[in-house]
Formats: sequence, structure tokens, C-alpha cells
Amino acid sequence: MQEVVTAPLMFFLSSILLGIGLLGIYDILRAFRAVIQHGLFFTAVEDILYFMFVAVISFWFLCTYNHGELRGFFFIGIFIGMFLYYISYHGLYIFFQG
Repeated sequence: MQEVVTAPLMFFLSSILLGIGLLGIYDILRAFRAVIQHGLFFTAVEDILYFMFVAVISFWFLCTYNHGELRGFFFIGIFIGMFLYYISYHGLYIFFQG
């Protein structure tokens, strides 16, 4: 019985960490853009590549930890993780960017 509850909980907590990591990687991309200025076309290409990366990592995460099954709390966990990153670490990025 305990495994029935523990496995989805661990999957949910892991998806929160995934959301934190994904938004952290996007902040690194934004820092790269601040250091090396480039136009709208290359910014769009970087965004498309980032979202392709997010799709691949999310698919890998689902296949590895949940046998490819989509669960609503997977998406909720990612959004909670991104929100937690945004209210905590994102402020540091803005502070150091100037």
C-alpha cells in the first residue's frame, strides 16, 4: 500500500525539480543573450531549440519515471517548480543582470 502512494508522490516531487531545472536553463540562455547581443531571428531560433529540448527532456522523463503515461500532476509539478524558481532564484538573475 505504501508503494502505491510513494511512487506517484516521488514522481510529482521529481517533476517539480524538473520544472526548476528547465527554467534555470532558460535563465542561462537569457544570460547568454545578454552577453552576446543578436537579432530577432537568432533569438527565435534559440527559443525553438530550447522548447525542442524541453519536449525531449519531458518525454524522456515521462518514459523513464512513469512508463510514458501522461498524468496531470506531471504538468502541475513542472509549473509549480517553474513558479518556485521564478519567485526565488529568478530575482537573483535580475539582480546580477543589472
